[in-house]
Amino acid sequence: MIIAEFEKSAGDFVGFNISGHANYADYGKDIVCAAVSSALQMVTNGLTEILKLRCEIKKNENNIALKIMTNNKIDALKSGYAFIESFCLHLKLLAKTYKKTIRVIILEV
Repeated sequence: MIIAEFEKSAGDFVGFNISGHANYADYGKDIVCAAVSSALQMVTNGLTEILKLRCEIKKNENNIALKIMTNNKIDALKSGYAFIESFCLHLKLLAKTYKKTIRVIILEV
């Protein structure tokens, strides 16, 4: 199962931690893992390459964590929070469609 933990602070989505595997299908044919990986790359690239936000990113083979640093411009921060919130919504919808493959957790930090 993919565990997607999203961090909220004062109502804003400020970061996430994604770990695990969907185990929906065999390696290389798992459409749930592919969907999550693609969305994860899109949101990470959107935050760092499009919005130019400074983010703390930690990754290893089965885990990636991202947190937007607070020393960014306010307008870019707000857009970054919206990017992460849309990623959370995407994973919630995937979890509804592909039950027992993704668990979304929202933590207040």
